[in-house]
Amino acid sequence: MAMEINNHLTPAQVDLKGTGSARTDNEAAERGGAPAAGARDQDDRVTLTPAAQRLNEAENRIAETPQVDRKRVEAIKAAIASGQYQVDSQRIANRLIRLERALDHK
Repeated sequence: MAMEINNHLTPAQVDLKGTGSARTDNEAAERGGAPAAGARDQDDRVTLTPAAQRLNEAENRIAETPQVDRKRVEAIKAAIASGQYQVDSQRIANRLIRLERALDHK
């Protein structure tokens, strides 16, 4: 997911010391200051880390995943209630390992 940030701050607008003195272009002009030359000509850019990119990809895949299969949920609930549902711990362990590897090596 690309993010475009179009807020261009001039040096007069930035409060680097935390003094609360940051101001807008209008305020700078009212006080006799002017926005820095060429400040509006530069593009802001954001670069995501590989981990953030993977998280973003996972979020997109989740968004594309269909909603919950209610019939399957009800069937599993019934199997649990009747004592017939069996957990395959080896299958769960293998999938957790696969997930960890996918997250670590991308």
